[in-house]
Amino acid sequence: MKININMGVATVVSDEEGEFDFPAGTEGTTQLQRFTVVDGSIVDNHPGLDDAGVIAAELATANEFSLTQERNATIKVMKTRAGTILENNRWKVDKAREQDELNGTSTLAAVLQSREDIRILSNTKEDLVNTMTDVEAIRATRLETTDTRISTSNGGDFVEIF
Repeated sequence: MKININMGVATVVSDEEGEFDFPAGTEGTTQLQRFTVVDGSIVDNHPGLDDAGVIAAELATANEFSLTQERNATIKVMKTRAGTILENNRWKVDKAREQDELNGTSTLAAVLQSREDIRILSNTKEDLVNTMTDVEAIRATRLETTDTRISTSNGGDFVEIF
């Protein structure tokens, strides 16, 4: 799409389908990205908004996109960390199962509960991130690592998660 600008004012759009005038009321706009050619006509993607309104709408869209990207990146880091901890502690399940068989104990339930607590903590942190509306706060959440004690029926496992 090619836009003709005369004395700083957009007047005509041309593309492979021909030339088109801007919709009435938008002739003096400085926000040319608001227009697209659809089925041989110029369409205003922000009808009813002046240039300031277009700028505000596009900034809001960009901010929401940035928030979504930061949330997704943070959640991916948290899920990866939780998954790594679960994978690295899988041996505890095998050991508890063997001890229970050999000694008649019931330690497996406590180990499984500890693993479930890690999943619950990860999901809780994910829910928190999904409510955040500040990109910098989301980034800080992703970058920080704190020690978290997960209380379980066997006295708690000390794990470094988030």
